Amino acid sequence: MAQENKGKKKLEEMTDHELLVRLVQKQTANARDQKLAAIGCLALAAIFAVALVILVPQVLNTLNEVNGVAAQVNTLASQAQSTLTSVDGLVKNVDGVVADNTDAITEAVQKMNSIDFQSLNDSIVALKTVVEPLADLFGGF
Repeated sequence: MAQENKGKKKLEEMTDHELLVRLVQKQTANARDQKLAAIGCLALAAIFAVALVILVPQVLNTLNEVNGVAAQVNTLASQAQSTLTSVDGLVKNVDGVVADNTDAITEAVQKMNSIDFQSLNDSIVALKTVVEPLADLFGGF
């Protein structure tokens, strides 16, 4: 029982030797705990280093690919803008051609409507009657 009380003595009741022994025991336990903590931190640092070595090149490759795709998108957007500008110009030209031809077609239809087809037919018949005797005279083409 004296042994049990010895381990449970209050610090004020301990001798210098007991205090030193207890202090050395605590320091040894603390040193062991610190070593374990240091090993754990070192293991975590190693894991992070490996993760960085693996992930950083992949992230950089992905970023380079994203930059390349962005450049292609910019190029395609510029080409699309140029194409739209060209199409706009073509539409304006088509509008002008349609407007010009509409006037010409309207004028041609008006001229065709002004033709007296009955008089034209009568003139053709009269020409035929004049040409038939000439054809007979020259040997009938």
